[in-house]
Amino acid sequence: MIMLDVLKAMKIKEDQITKKSIVLVGFSGETKNTLGEIYLPTYVEGVASYKRFGVLDCLSSYNVILGGPWIHNVKNVPSTYHQCIKIQTDWRVTTIKGEHKSTQECYTEALKPSKAVRPKLVSFLKSKFSCFAWSHFDMTEISADIITHKLNIDISSKPVQQKRRKFAPERNTIINEEVDKLLDMGMINEVMYPEWLANVVVVLKKNGKLRVCVDYTDLNKACLKYPFLLPHIDAMVDAIGGHKTLTFMDAVDSIR
Repeated sequence: MIMLDVLKAMKIKEDQITKKSIVLVGFSGETKNTLGEIYLPTYVEGVASYKRFGVLDCLSSYNVILGGPWIHNVKNVPSTYHQCIKIQTDWRVTTIKGEHKSTQECYTEALKPSKAVRPKLVSFLKSKFSCFAWSHFDMTEISADIITHKLNIDISSKPVQQKRRKFAPERNTIINEEVDKLLDMGMINEVMYPEWLANVVVVLKKNGKLRVCVDYTDLNKACLKYPFLLPHIDAMVDAIGGHKTLTFMDAVDSIR
């Protein structure tokens, strides 16, 4: 398979595509029709041949997909574990290794906004200033009518009350400040006789700051497992294919 945008970038006109559409079916049942077929020369480590490609007009994180027919025709032996392919040529067996460093560099460079896009992106974010939660106090205005979270605890599970852990004085100060802040915002409230009791945990973040978390190990064990897991990382990467920018901006941490 080859994407239509790739053909355009190669200066190949659409009239060279043979109008022979086929239907592709995805893992979740979605269908996509190809625009047609085109024969293109391929060259891999001394092996040159013409291959038939189906042409797709859709957003994708891939440029070209070489599948089973190509692998069988040139007698390739792929290994996903070693990230390489072995090819039998007329004079020797050669190995094509994946270039992880080059791939990472290309990916990192592609994530950087261009000079033309950056001013537009900054202007757009400034115009939506009120949409971001710049502190914990901004999140208190979200009504419980919009969304609430409840724990699906197995009724046969016995409540666990963890023994109190001791912390160094400097960490006690951080914990008290975080608890007081959440109490002032009304995000938590004091319970005198809890059935479940969990300790807090102070975790060092990558930026050098300390984050106060809660050890919900026992509570997680008592909760019924959710059968519908989060999307696989491959599906998430494919979903952003074709988009110009992807932001991980965290307004709470004051990342501008």
